[in-house]
Amino acid sequence: GIVPASRVRDEAGFAGVFMAALFYATAPTLGLTPISASCVTAGESGLLLLGLPGNGKTTCAYAAGKLGLEFHSDMVTFLEASKGRLLAHGDFWPALFRTEAAQFYPELLFFGRVLKHVTRTFLSVDKNWMGKSSPRGITPTIALCLERGMAETPRLTPLSATEFAARVSASFPFEEEERFQAQRNAVRQALEKIPAYRLAYRQDPAEAAVICKSLLRIHEG
Repeated sequence: GIVPASRVRDEAGFAGVFMAALFYATAPTLGLTPISASCVTAGESGLLLLGLPGNGKTTCAYAAGKLGLEFHSDMVTFLEASKGRLLAHGDFWPALFRTEAAQFYPELLFFGRVLKHVTRTFLSVDKNWMGKSSPRGITPTIALCLERGMAETPRLTPLSATEFAARVSASFPFEEEERFQAQRNAVRQALEKIPAYRLAYRQDPAEAAVICKSLLRIHEG
């Protein structure tokens, strides 16, 4: 294929949209199953952040980094079921923050590049600036489904197996080709075995980040 020079010159768009989408679509051939989720880690244990767009997954992961956790992945996490173990691999392109995130973290305006995509405007931020370590697979030990603007004070409740299965299904971006169904089913079955919670909170991502750190501590090892 041929990529126009104008697209390559748009560094933020080329890395955060074009290359991201290309890898997103071809990852299953590498044995990786994409899921629409951010991820933060403590050591080799990870917490997956699920939720509809606008519920604060990226900003929560950034806020968790300020509390000592690692920002492992942004819009998508790549899951791999290997030898009975579930691994979560982070993405490698810049993190994309909605411009509203700057209300809580104004420094994003200085370290991010403006990226306009369709009808939305984002801030593209290099993950190296946020202290992201070298790429590696970690073990997701817990999942947290964010519901922003749904409670005046943070409210954490466990998800039943049925509820979590429905959230997981909604977080897969598209139906894989038939040849990848067995791979995806193995990932789904392994993922649905980990504890999962729903967090209803107001607006501040720092509130959600504190709970992320507490949950990882409770479920570590």
